[in-house]
Amino acid sequence: MASLLLTSESLISEPSDDVVEVKTVELDVSGDGFESHSHNENRDHYQVDEERNASELEETSEDFYNVTETSSKFVERIVNVWLADEGLAPCVGRTIRIGVDIGTPRFGRLETGGGVFSEPDWGDADYLDLSIVLYGEGVTVRPAAQTGRLPRRGAMDAVFFEIEFHTIGTVELSLAVFIAGEETLLQRCEFALEVVETRESSTVQP
Repeated sequence: MASLLLTSESLISEPSDDVVEVKTVELDVSGDGFESHSHNENRDHYQVDEERNASELEETSEDFYNVTETSSKFVERIVNVWLADEGLAPCVGRTIRIGVDIGTPRFGRLETGGGVFSEPDWGDADYLDLSIVLYGEGVTVRPAAQTGRLPRRGAMDAVFFEIEFHTIGTVELSLAVFIAGEETLLQRCEFALEVVETRESSTVQP
């Protein structure tokens, strides 16, 4: 018995969801004649592979953003404290401004003030309203407290305090950060400023 296997492949020229169709015809040429057996193989597995690849790509993209989301939680933010009046040093009888924010390290910040911010348990919150208090002996602080809105990511807008100094020498100041409306203390830090006696000797040297 001899047989002849013929395969023809037709390509679809127009854009379609259909795929390549392969038609196989088997001819039995033995004996008194031949008998044909034909069947169509519609290669749906190509479409299945395409759908699976698209699904895997979507899952990969979601995993990337999830990793980015998780990683961003560990980016350290800094409590920045700085002298806002450039070129002016603290002196008795002078009022200067001190700025405070929470975010990336600020150029010119006091190295002894602030520090790494202790992130709270955010839950589902997108932001937190904070109460920031600045105090110390031998000074008058106006206002005694400021409010700021801290986003879950990014920086808080700066707030400012005016401080009038009454004594010369080293003045110890404390900064406390609370959740507004609560007594939950998120962070407290201390820093010192050197206060001189007269305004003539109170210019900050470049």
